[in-house]
Amino acid sequence: MIACISPYANAYEDTLNTLKYANRAKNIKTVARRNVLNVSHHISNYTEIINRLKNEIESLRSQLSERELPMSSSAKFPNTPLESGQIAINTHFANEAKIRKRILESEQSIKECGFKLY
Repeated sequence: MIACISPYANAYEDTLNTLKYANRAKNIKTVARRNVLNVSHHISNYTEIINRLKNEIESLRSQLSERELPMSSSAKFPNTPLESGQIAINTHFANEAKIRKRILESEQSIKECGFKLY
């Protein structure tokens, strides 16, 4: 510890308080201890989470690979074939975007769990 004191009479009180504080502070002893956790318990939790997320990713990828396009209620009686195609494409891309977002979120969660694991 470094204590800054002054020889001037105007700073007498400040110097005295600094010296008293430094005298008390030199008696402070710290003991560093290592945090010991049950690592195997945490690892099993992370591996379970990772396996669950991997299964979710596989199911989402299989949903994404399916080419079935659900027809919306407004597309039951389209006016023209062009409109029905546009509706089907829009529905498909909306579903695909949702599935891709869930895949990315799951992969990010797996990476975070892997980072915590190590």
